[in-house]
Amino acid sequence: MKFSLSLITDTLFSAFISFLLFCIVANGFLPTPYSVICSFALSIIFAVFVFNRISKKQQKASLKKLDQKRYEQTVFQLNLMTKLELVTFFESLLEQKNIKTEKKHGGIYLTEKNIFLFFKFGFENVTKADIVRIFNIKQKFNTTYVISENFNEEVKSFSLRFKGLTVVNSIELYSYLKDNNFFPEDKKKINQEQPKKLKALKSIIDRKKAKTFALYGIVFLFMSYFVVLKIYYLICSTIFFILSLICLLFGEKKIKNT
Repeated sequence: MKFSLSLITDTLFSAFISFLLFCIVANGFLPTPYSVICSFALSIIFAVFVFNRISKKQQKASLKKLDQKRYEQTVFQLNLMTKLELVTFFESLLEQKNIKTEKKHGGIYLTEKNIFLFFKFGFENVTKADIVRIFNIKQKFNTTYVISENFNEEVKSFSLRFKGLTVVNSIELYSYLKDNNFFPEDKKKINQEQPKKLKALKSIIDRKKAKTFALYGIVFLFMSYFVVLKIYYLICSTIFFILSLICLLFGEKKIKNT
């Protein structure tokens, strides 16, 4: 199995920083030789944990990000469609699967299966009134699927009262579209701007800052040997080492688009 250079360097980096961190803590309880041995052993164990975590994270990160982006874009495009465009889009998908359909009551009727599909997108939630209205139409069919971006708990619970009526949210729909590799055309791009608070948090927990925090920690650790109030420098050093490891483990690494 091949391992990336970044994975190896991140593992060695985490082993070094955790070793220094464990040394600071262990020195308060053990003689120096024992604290070094203990810290070395703990840093190796921690490095193995970091290696496994980062390797799994790297394998999933790219695919997960692309899939999430595709899902959001798909739902966004469906919300922009008119009712006729929605029906036409899903009719095309069903025709590819050789399922006979016809337009009825603002939805799609699967003639051979006696199933009715009703769609409601456009950034609007399905209401109880919608469920009742669709059920009145549904009585002509064996099964009806109400497909929308999302349903609140009240509407979902309410829909259970009506036999043969099933609600389908956008996650279930996306899974079906993905299985059939059938997505709406990207007419407009979704705004990917993130909330300010989330941006601020991500700016703090940034993998690029792991080395900076580690450097601060090393400086404070070095300076602790030349000052009277040694404990305060060791506390600062410990905080910076912990921040460094948090950034390494939980910070996101930007993936370049290819």
